Amino acid sequence: MSGIPWRGKAQGIIPGSPPAKKLDNLKRTYEEVQRTRKREAIFTYLDAVYREVRTLPVAKRLKVARYLHHLGECNVRDDTCLFSILVQLTTDADRRVRNRWIQALRKALEQGVKPDGFSKTVDAAGGLNAYNAGATKARASSRNRILAKLDNEDDW
Repeated sequence: MSGIPWRGKAQGIIPGSPPAKKLDNLKRTYEEVQRTRKREAIFTYLDAVYREVRTLPVAKRLKVARYLHHLGECNVRDDTCLFSILVQLTTDADRRVRNRWIQALRKALEQGVKPDGFSKTVDAAGGLNAYNAGATKARASSRNRILAKLDNEDDW
């Protein structure tokens, strides 16, 4: 036995199952956000996605991501990123917008932001773009410090 609980072509997510209910809740949240047409309203949806992934045990995230990727109708290249899969299965946003959201969600997870603290953290950074830019700046400043340290050493 290969350890995979399905054989052949995926039949789709079973309606009424726990994954289907969670996806439906996320879809409804996104649709409500779209109806309001307010700029900051998207954080309600992003908070729900972040909370869904953050409250899941770490060991189970990969399993759920692969399950949804296999059964869902999404064309995400990385079947290990649960954020990518959830966002694609529950929204109709274009690829650039989804990537911006996913980058912020991943960064928050890496930083250990609490499940209910995503929108507060992004707001404190100055918005989604500023929050995402902070990740790039932090990597660049870290890299520059390392290069400066290497330049100062005369061990060669």
